Amino acid sequence: RNRAADAIPALKALRAEFTETLGPTHTLTLMSGAYLALAYLNNKQFAVAVREMETLRDTVKGMAVRFDHPILQQGYVILADTYRAAGN
Repeated sequence: RNRAADAIPALKALRAEFTETLGPTHTLTLMSGAYLALAYLNNKQFAVAVREMETLRDTVKGMAVRFDHPILQQGYVILADTYRAAGN
């Protein structure tokens, strides 16, 4: 059974709910997007995973977040892993 594929619809719904109720730059919204990208990555949907992580990166670039913030650092690790898996 492919748990990553099973998780994608739920994570998409969660991100949509957080975006609507908390806004696109809220930590929970951003984290749900990262988990969604990981689900795509684990489901071998590399192009979609890269697109999701790049969208997150672009969103965070417009925010006042220190580069050494642990959540931001983890996001860059996920983005690097996604690029590596996608062969970029």
